[in-house]
Amino acid sequence: MLKRIVLPVIFLLLFIPFRSLAVRQGNSEIFVSAGYFSYDEFKGLFDAWNSYADPFAWPDKQTGAIFVYYQYFVTDNIGIGFAAGYDNQQGTLSTGDERSTGHTPQNIGRYDRRATTFAPEIFYKYYGWKGGMVYGTAGIGYTSLKTYYNYDPGTVSYYGNAYKSYSEDKSHWNAHITYFGIRLGTTIAWNLEFGFGYKGMISTGLSLKI
Repeated sequence: MLKRIVLPVIFLLLFIPFRSLAVRQGNSEIFVSAGYFSYDEFKGLFDAWNSYADPFAWPDKQTGAIFVYYQYFVTDNIGIGFAAGYDNQQGTLSTGDERSTGHTPQNIGRYDRRATTFAPEIFYKYYGWKGGMVYGTAGIGYTSLKTYYNYDPGTVSYYGNAYKSYSEDKSHWNAHITYFGIRLGTTIAWNLEFGFGYKGMISTGLSLKI
């Protein structure tokens, strides 16, 4: 679904009329950001909601989507680059929701959900001025997603089944669109982005021109 959205957006970004007041062709930048409400965070909540029977897993700790991105401006307005990021959720495992089991839930361990994403991206500057710009981005990549279920020793379900710790791999293709981003600064700049995908619905960070 995300790929069907992102591919047309990439082509649209290449042909949108623009105004440029700053020449940036040949520049490179490194961008570090922290985002929230990423695709994998929503996926973790959805998976937890579907696991309400037994065991129930709900996150209580999240790092957010932490990304490092390098880009090179091939024209004054178009940059190409590569993003790498990490997104982690942790929470308590319990013996299910009383709605389905009819029993009071008991904590039986912890789980650790780790998502590592790598993706090429395209950057497009909608409008620029001295010391700032408005832009959008789009990217498609791959997320290595692994969840570790660590049960307390000797724990059993209400039905007498013994729990054993294990790991689960649900790696998947991923994508991201920043439909509105703003950058303020010159050599070092502050960035704020709104979008959807692996970087989160809102993210902020610093970029450095090199």
